Amino acid sequence: MASIRTRVKANGAESHTVNWRDPEPGLKSRTFDDKQKAQELKDFLDGNGNSFKLAAKAKVRKDSTAPTVSEVVIRHIDLLRKPQPGTIAKYRRMAAGHIDGSDLGQTRVDKVNKAAVIDWLDQLKVLQGPTRRSVSHCPASPSRTSTHCSPPRS
Repeated sequence: MASIRTRVKANGAESHTVNWRDPEPGLKSRTFDDKQKAQELKDFLDGNGNSFKLAAKAKVRKDSTAPTVSEVVIRHIDLLRKPQPGTIAKYRRMAAGHIDGSDLGQTRVDKVNKAAVIDWLDQLKVLQGPTRRSVSHCPASPSRTSTHCSPPRS
């Protein structure tokens, strides 16, 4: 749990230091002149396992009024015109498996940055097994069903 220590400066003003033990390297602290900001940091840290990284992400989500990436993707799917049969269901399945539960899916669109997209790409999981196309590129061998097979080089 985080704690707040209040001290009176030589000029009579107060400073409020938030101390916590972060899951990443050790004891950390931040000092504020405003007690409300110190209390807000403490609350975010307490709600996110004392991880400053997670608390910062939670604060960004709370402060923004823009829709989340997940909401924008769902709205986009709903507005598709003349989709082929099964397309909407397939897109919703893909969104549910790859976007909805991810950090990127919960991020407000005005807060998306390159690092968030890279992290999301690194965390992608395969929803289905190998496709006919991916298997057809594999050489005829016992490992033909491997999803890690590359197309032959010319």
